Amino acid sequence: MKKIQKLTIVKFFAAALVATLLVAGAANAGPLFKGKVNLRSEVRWGKAILPAGEYWITLNSPSLPATVTIQSANGSETLFVMPVEIYRSGARGSNALLMARHGSQSIVRALRLSEVGLTLRYEPHGAQNRQAVEEAEATQEVPVLAAKK
Repeated sequence: MKKIQKLTIVKFFAAALVATLLVAGAANAGPLFKGKVNLRSEVRWGKAILPAGEYWITLNSPSLPATVTIQSANGSETLFVMPVEIYRSGARGSNALLMARHGSQSIVRALRLSEVGLTLRYEPHGAQNRQAVEEAEATQEVPVLAAKK
């Protein structure tokens, strides 16, 4: 009886150790993509309005619900945006934010991450912004520079 209890305790601790190592490994795993973008003017991204400046963009998951973390370069602001669709292997060209430009307003339509073969599409928030995207006079590509690994 004692032999069985000792064996059960050893199995329990072994399983706990393996689980701890797996969780620690996942926690230490780096993001799928991390890069920096410099916005020269105010940009609407989903519900958020980003003032001009430098931002870090981080993507941890290649599938929905994939959340992109956007953090100001000085670390003062962090926000999260979720794409409505993710396209795989169709990402050609360089990493870039793809924006619709209507008058003085820029609205993010997609985040192209060629480095990892993904394009994340975003839906403009609100009827006015959807109309602005439909009536966009131009599209603009803002380079996203991948962080060195």
